[in-house]
Amino acid sequence: MRAQTYSIESVNDSLNYLTLKTDSTTNRWALRYPVYRLETGDVDAMAEQKRWWA
Repeated sequence: MRAQTYSIESVNDSLNYLTLKTDSTTNRWALRYPVYRLETGDVDAMAEQKRWWA
């Protein structure tokens, strides 16, 4: 299984980027709305939850 890392980059109040990094790739998506909180987790609760607050 490859390692995956999510992150949020805030450029200004109306532009944020969601970034997903794996061992071999980096993907970046523009979010056209403010992100105040992002939560990730595993449906079977085996993974640790990560939270970001702006």
